[in-house]
Amino acid sequence: MSEESRLIIWVRPDTEAALMAERLQQIADSPDERVKVEICPDPQTAEAMLRSDGAAITCQIYTSPERFLSRAVRDGGDLKAALGTWADEARKMLALHRQNRGRSLLFEALHLCRYSDTGLARLGFSSGSVILSATLEEEPQGSPLQWLIAQAYLQSRPDVVDLREELDASAQLLSNDASLVPPLSAELALQDYRAQALRLAEAQHERDSAKSQTQASLESLKVLRAETASQEASLEARAAEIEALRAERYSLSVRLAEQDESLQARAEEIEALRTERGSLNARLAEQDASLQARAAEITSLRTDLAGLNAALGAVQKDINRVSKERDLGFKKRDGRIAELNEALKTGKGQVQALEGEIQRIMNSRSIRITAPLRRLWALFGRGGA
Repeated sequence: MSEESRLIIWVRPDTEAALMAERLQQIADSPDERVKVEICPDPQTAEAMLRSDGAAITCQIYTSPERFLSRAVRDGGDLKAALGTWADEARKMLALHRQNRGRSLLFEALHLCRYSDTGLARLGFSSGSVILSATLEEEPQGSPLQWLIAQAYLQSRPDVVDLREELDASAQLLSNDASLVPPLSAELALQDYRAQALRLAEAQHERDSAKSQTQASLESLKVLRAETASQEASLEARAAEIEALRAERYSLSVRLAEQDESLQARAEEIEALRTERGSLNARLAEQDASLQARAAEITSLRTDLAGLNAALGAVQKDINRVSKERDLGFKKRDGRIAELNEALKTGKGQVQALEGEIQRIMNSRSIRITAPLRRLWALFGRGGA
């Protein structure tokens, strides 16, 4: 994967694969990496992101059904429902992988952590293997018994076994010297995977056989040693038994004394509880009396409230009557104001007409000609007077 690339990761939540995806996102945020990691919740979102970015690559990390069932056994979950959930997610992963084989990488979580140097290089990262190896250390694996129960339950579901084999055959094969080339066909990869699984089963059978022989020899040696030491240990055992009986007797006497003290404490506690019960009964009686008084007070308040509501209704009627009379007076006043405004307007019109007539007369020619005579007349007329 080249630099400045975009890696889309889709995994099931609540698995070590999801934890690995979060670790990869943390690696991508470091200044040494140039890979943009995005975790999407479902295959539809991953498909949409692939369509929107032609250079993006989708990465799917799955968990084996044995590990999935072992976790369900540990948590007390329903194995059938857990296996059904795993199978549904596995089919979705295979469908997305087939549709985008040229831009899709498929890994098994444990395999990716085991060869994390190569796996990180395949994903475009250069960080060390401790990043992904620590992921599985934080995930509890359960006991061998839970693992055996998971394997036995898985044998009753050949369809899920075939689905797991198809996933493993389509997944990227990682090793320190791997060429990192995906298989040319799913059929050849499946055949190769089954052959490797058969060789692994034969090797495990030989290892188990050798382990059984070694275990038998060790058991024989233990029997011989036990027979040799039995006589010597007999006296020591009897002495230890006597000492143990003495210690048990002392322990019983101590426990008896503790039981007596405990009974005395319980009796005192019962007496205190009786006293407290009497106090609580008295307080309850006081509370009842208080509640009755509050009920009587509430009844009185409700009576007062009814009287206030009646008085408020009468006042509201008076207010409505006065409001109507006021509105009628306002209407009469508005009518009188309108009449006065009309009369004022008429008077102003008459004044303007008279002023226009006076101005016309003053501007007439006869007035201008007789103006000097009027002034002389006025002058001499005042003097004669």
